[in-house]
Amino acid sequence: MDEKQLKAEYRKWRQQETPDLWSRIESNLKEHPDRDKEQEEMQKIRSFQPGRRIFPTSAVAAAAVAVMVAVKMLVPDFIGDKSARMGTKTEIMAQITGEEEAVMEAGELDTWMEEGGNEDSGVIDQGQLMLASYHPVAVPENAVTISADDQYFSEAVLKDAELVCRGTVTDVSLEEDSSGKAVKVVYKVSLDQVDYAEDYVVGMDEITVKSPIVKTDGDEVYILYQLQIGGTYLLPLLQQEGGWELLYPFAPQIQVTGEGGYLFHSGYATLMNDETLVVTGAPQGSNDVFYDRMVLRKDDNFLSEFLNLVELEQGGQNEEK
Repeated sequence: MDEKQLKAEYRKWRQQETPDLWSRIESNLKEHPDRDKEQEEMQKIRSFQPGRRIFPTSAVAAAAVAVMVAVKMLVPDFIGDKSARMGTKTEIMAQITGEEEAVMEAGELDTWMEEGGNEDSGVIDQGQLMLASYHPVAVPENAVTISADDQYFSEAVLKDAELVCRGTVTDVSLEEDSSGKAVKVVYKVSLDQVDYAEDYVVGMDEITVKSPIVKTDGDEVYILYQLQIGGTYLLPLLQQEGGWELLYPFAPQIQVTGEGGYLFHSGYATLMNDETLVVTGAPQGSNDVFYDRMVLRKDDNFLSEFLNLVELEQGGQNEEK
């Protein structure tokens, strides 16, 4: 069996092992009595009044996340298409629940999170994780930035990884060009371990990692998906002009939690397993399309499976050459 066939068989096996994340949280959603057609129409009207929500973006978002996770496993490149994501949530939920809309009283949201927002339900809030404090860096008005939608995510980006390492961010700054415009984000990273290197690497205790500036959309403009000082990350990197750059700066990087878990986005479809937890959180900006796509694994196999995925993508690249 050659590399290409091995890669295909691996992906097929991972799809067969895809967990049913929806079933973990379905029991936490309260059932509503059957309504006749007139009552259903009236309910739709009332759902848009203050105090009621359809697919609210707080605790109930976990249900939508679980559904979206299943969809993204089948279509990884679906990530990044914000309009498609927002336009299909109700349709997907309808297929799962058999209802036209999932409506919850605003007062039920906190109760749902208190009762269902825990590991036993398969859903956990990001605030419950041991992560570095969020301190966003503002983007200057004259900064040279790129759009968050410039590229869609695919696991195939890993074929370009030249270094995979785990490290802790010690400093964040902006690099300016000769005219004084900010053009790059610069991270100082203290290395904990080199997990993969295309070329032999030794004696590195600290590296500098750069990234294009991807900004949030909103009233306040910050660096989108910024690495946080004190945060530990599993970073696939690309070598550019003698330095290191984030391989894919348009999404959150894989973050190592204080408990030793791995917080990552569901675009890594083949890394999902039956122990994967759905993570709820708030968007960093209106163009943050990953905030409701974050998941967590705490098992001991994540790192080895991630490195296997890197090797598979690298193998596919070598075969093409």
